[in-house]
Amino acid sequence: MTMGATIEQFRARHSEFGSTPDSKIQASLDDALVQMNADVWGALLVKGQCLLAAHQLASGPGGTTARLSAKSTDTLYSVQFRELQVQVACGLRP
Repeated sequence: MTMGATIEQFRARHSEFGSTPDSKIQASLDDALVQMNADVWGALLVKGQCLLAAHQLASGPGGTTARLSAKSTDTLYSVQFRELQVQVACGLRP
């Protein structure tokens, strides 16, 4: 299995989840990783995985303040993830 982001890497990027239990973060990181192809994402895998995991955490019942609008499930994290997805799809390989 591909090694993805660690809880420490996630917390360094998203300190706003400081009070979120490690088990929830790890579960979101694991869910995010299975949705991503490491060969395609390359060096951007950890960044993308953390954004997708943050979106999943923010989309839960406790994450309503992270949503861009009360009528939407979009979060700042999902918007940033989609922008990164486009860059990866266009061939950006740092």
